[in-house]
Amino acid sequence: MLSVAHGARVYLAREQVDLRRGHDGLCKLVKGTLALDPFSGHLFVFVGRRGDRVKVLFWDRGGFVVYYKRLAKGRF
Repeated sequence: MLSVAHGARVYLAREQVDLRRGHDGLCKLVKGTLALDPFSGHLFVFVGRRGDRVKVLFWDRGGFVVYYKRLAKGRF
């Protein structure tokens, strides 16, 4: 079950991202490219090159969570 803090914002990266990146790589993108704090509890959404995959990174109770979704048909 996804539990997100009340008032959490969702940030969508404008550029396509190499989704081979893990927690640490996505955190570096949040800090460097978006100039935001990955520990804030906000959701950071990254879309892959083909547009059929997405990763969502957020901080939850002492650790990072990455949700990964791949569509069988279509694109985001």
